[in-house]
Amino acid sequence: MPHLFDHLSEVEEKIRKSNLALFLDYDGTLVPFKDNPEDAVPTDVLIKTLRELSKRFFVSIVSGRMLKDLKSMLNIGGLSFVGLHGMEIEDNGEYFIWEGAKNVKLILNMVKDEIFSNFNKDGIYIEDKGFTLALHYRSFKGDTGVIKDKFDEILREYKELEVVQGSKVLEVRPKGWNKGKAVKMLLKDKMFPIYIGDDTTDEDAFIYLKDTGITVLVSDKERDTNAKFYLRDQNEVILFLNWMLKL
Repeated sequence: MPHLFDHLSEVEEKIRKSNLALFLDYDGTLVPFKDNPEDAVPTDVLIKTLRELSKRFFVSIVSGRMLKDLKSMLNIGGLSFVGLHGMEIEDNGEYFIWEGAKNVKLILNMVKDEIFSNFNKDGIYIEDKGFTLALHYRSFKGDTGVIKDKFDEILREYKELEVVQGSKVLEVRPKGWNKGKAVKMLLKDKMFPIYIGDDTTDEDAFIYLKDTGITVLVSDKERDTNAKFYLRDQNEVILFLNWMLKL
């Protein structure tokens, strides 16, 4: 897969000719992962960069975090926000919540009780996001295979839910919605999209934009992906974003 910096002339041509829409994942893309998600705060450089980008382009932060948490960390006017892997959207003062999330809330609450009772262990942090539940095991010192097997066992009978594997996190969420569908909702006519993300949940957006935009995986390791290009880490992402501001 080609490195994005080797194709900047292609990107520049697209940006200059188009009404750009920039979609950015948060954790692992704009900021490094932390054992406690609350510690993954944006740097002053990142805040400044996003503020300047939002003055020139449509910029949307697309994350698995709750929308209210994203907004509290990135208190920048002009940004669009997508939370819970697409289920929550706030853009231009309008708020959207996917109806399917509401329909399975009761089932998800039943699952929460089982997960909290089975995974009360050192090194495991359970994050209740309302319409999804994330089990973070970045600090867990035991056999992570046992954690994954038990998680799958609990969720097996709940056909309305799905388990998504992230970076040292397992997340249970309602089936039927994803980041790709959220991007589809936000894209307006004649917008040219650039999507940058590191997570497996970003693959839905990569697939949707495969023939119409520039998709960038953030990873220093080779892996199967639907993205066209890659950047190695958050530092390279910030370098690219600041390069865009110089055009």
